[in-house]
Amino acid sequence: MGEPIRVLDLYVSTTGNDSNDCLSEATACLTVHSAIGKSTPFSTIHIGPGEFHRNGSLNPRHELTFIGAGVDQTTLVGDSSDTFQLIYGSQYAIREMTVAGTDRMTTGNAIEVREGVRLTLENCRLSGKYWGLRLFSGATATVNNCGFLDNYYALDNRGDLTLTNSAFRGNLLGLNNDGTAQVENNVFDGNGSFDPGSGASTTAVTNSNDGRLTLRGGSISNNLGYGVIINGGTATLQNVRVQNNAGIAVWHMQGSLTILSTVISDNGAYGVAIGGRSGVADIGSVHIQQSAILRNGSAGVRINGGEIHVQNTTISGNVATSYGGGGIWGYGGDLFLLDSTVAYNTGKGVELGRNDAGPAVVTVRRSVVALNSDAECQLDPTTSFSSGIFARFVCSESWTPATLKLQPLVADAGTFVHPIDADSPLVNASGAVVTCPSADQRGFPRPSGSTCDVGAYEYGSASAAFVIATPGEEDSDIVPLYTDTPTPAGFILVILVPANCRQGPDTIYPVVNSALPGEQIEVIGKNAAGTWWYSKVDNDQCWISNIAGTPSGDLSLLTVIQPPPTPIPTATEAITEQEQEQPQPTQATELDYDQDGYGVSLDCNDKNPAIHPGAVEIPDDKVDSNCNGDDDK
Repeated sequence: MGEPIRVLDLYVSTTGNDSNDCLSEATACLTVHSAIGKSTPFSTIHIGPGEFHRNGSLNPRHELTFIGAGVDQTTLVGDSSDTFQLIYGSQYAIREMTVAGTDRMTTGNAIEVREGVRLTLENCRLSGKYWGLRLFSGATATVNNCGFLDNYYALDNRGDLTLTNSAFRGNLLGLNNDGTAQVENNVFDGNGSFDPGSGASTTAVTNSNDGRLTLRGGSISNNLGYGVIINGGTATLQNVRVQNNAGIAVWHMQGSLTILSTVISDNGAYGVAIGGRSGVADIGSVHIQQSAILRNGSAGVRINGGEIHVQNTTISGNVATSYGGGGIWGYGGDLFLLDSTVAYNTGKGVELGRNDAGPAVVTVRRSVVALNSDAECQLDPTTSFSSGIFARFVCSESWTPATLKLQPLVADAGTFVHPIDADSPLVNASGAVVTCPSADQRGFPRPSGSTCDVGAYEYGSASAAFVIATPGEEDSDIVPLYTDTPTPAGFILVILVPANCRQGPDTIYPVVNSALPGEQIEVIGKNAAGTWWYSKVDNDQCWISNIAGTPSGDLSLLTVIQPPPTPIPTATEAITEQEQEQPQPTQATELDYDQDGYGVSLDCNDKNPAIHPGAVEIPDDKVDSNCNGDDDK
């Protein structure tokens, strides 16, 4: 048997010589080409400070690591061809350097990665190339802390991409994804172009065909064209700030899009546009949750078809054009507007009319559309519109800020909301508790009272910081980078049923204090089983059963508190506690027009006995039979 292949450290410097062995800084090579030729599989090539010009591509035949002296120290300057072509080996790493071109229209790719190759790219800058990074089908890349600057196309992914903590600036097009991309905490700023003559525009982020894109944290801002285009596949935007882009912020043409805990503000055109591209037979679906869509041009949400679910979202301050718009402006499609606030827009609240997209079908539950500058609702006769018991909060022109008690926009818990006063008619106005979502737009628990409130904000679940909100550089710390679940600081328990607070985590311990429904209690620990919360009630620290509710936040982070010694209970104490801490049924004391057992505050259609909470749902019949705000579940 022969000796094993020796893994080498090789050196390249501007004062080197290609006749050297490259095995030390003193005997460095002059070119990277020469070092590659003298390398063995899995060797490392150290490239010193300076500019390295070359002809042809770097096309290694086996696995290598390339390490520069830093992005501002080591620069590989390419000509019209690709700088790195990674084709043959199974894995490569490139770190601490700049890969630059002289003309982004002609100077090839900075890095091209072919099928079967895995690349790690860290602390690098790719600039002035036609393509910065290209991943072909079957290729894999992990990119961290890199800059993509002034390229024609910055990054094209058809493989498997993980992209973190990187910046895209000055590119004609930013990220195009036609593969699988996990994109976290990146900045897309100042990319794109717009031609005022033709109206043609480019995009900072595009998801195409069968692409699977997850974009968490970071920002898409100040781009000269569109922010995001979804032209097929599936995409998720979570905890992203999309702001100050010249064109449409997020344009969904087809496929499936989910927007979570995201702020979309101050863009030149629509905040979110759905449909509108000719020749698309199936626009697909869009889900918008726990987000804020603020001060965009034309409309907050523009709909030309598809299925759109908007829940726990504030749509505010958007400005109509002379053609129409305001809060929600559409022509066709199925819209479910749930637990949301559409208010203070310059224009109409909801404008829906017929065109080639066909008639619109709109279902509104637990939402408020009010205090907009023009008509609250302008609906084409072909539009099917259902608001159930919430009609007075949706299309009424009679509300004023003084009567609705809906406050101006504020920054709260990483998003922007319109708080409501304690005596607002929106408080406890949502009907059956079983239809309430578990949290409001901010991630705070619902309900905090007898039932949840109408709109995106739950009064009493937490207090807002009453400062008029203007998203921008001055509040850049309001929206954090990606966190798994947006929750308020600390652990807050909203009491749902009357509960005693005891000396220990069991009904055999004596009562120290008590709490009533709607009270907010700070939780500082739990028992090992997670069935009792160690809480602060007034000046007492005591235990509340989880029957009273579940605190907000990641409960795995709660400290486990050891209970005190177990006392000997009396039979009377145990029986009394069981009776007191079990939820009590609600007695119906109101009108029930269709005599189905559900009064007008619970029944979303009290004229049809087949429609009520708990009824059997027939999928896709355009009827919300069980009053949960959805026609198919």
